[in-house]
Amino acid sequence: MSGRHQPGDEGGSLGNVPAGSGAYRHQAACSIAAMLLLPAVIIALHLYGKASRVYGAGAETFSVDGPEQAYAVLEGKKVKGRILVLFGNYPHFKTSNDYAQVRQLTASNFIEFSAFNNIIRKIYYIIPEDAWEATMQKGAIGAIRQAPGRERGMYLYNLVGIPIIATTPTSLPHLSEPAVVLINSRRFDEASVRSILSEKEIVSDLILSYNDK
Repeated sequence: MSGRHQPGDEGGSLGNVPAGSGAYRHQAACSIAAMLLLPAVIIALHLYGKASRVYGAGAETFSVDGPEQAYAVLEGKKVKGRILVLFGNYPHFKTSNDYAQVRQLTASNFIEFSAFNNIIRKIYYIIPEDAWEATMQKGAIGAIRQAPGRERGMYLYNLVGIPIIATTPTSLPHLSEPAVVLINSRRFDEASVRSILSEKEIVSDLILSYNDK
């Protein structure tokens, strides 16, 4: 039998590259370098994500006429990459037939328009406790899966791909960063919303309320 290495011989190989060869050592070095760089890449992406978020200068509250005016406030404050806690209506919870293109802002596409313009990156859509069961039984067009760790929480499909989680006040998690809060005062009063935020230790730099007539 010849002294050449055969597949399966001791020493191992990378693919079809013989162990001990220069090419083998080069590929091994590249693999190790890639493994060492991976944590740095993850950290860099994490820091980039944080750096791309822009918050308000301080805690402010605005009363607006509707979602379009709420968007104007957010745009004026130049906030970016934010979490929205929505104590109001999500127009496309059951249907997307009324969806308007995001080139023009309307009352029905506030969420999509905000997402496309990098103002909102994630949404918690709050449903009153006593309406949760009935709302879920009626069904949502985009109910995808249960939100892990939430007694009441459901990921919803949406047209722009950002996470939208339907939940209730008691199942709303603590947030590690300031949130934008939008309140439809016909569904939630501002005092109760502030109480919920306080209980969950959620900080908000922008609270906007409107009356959905």
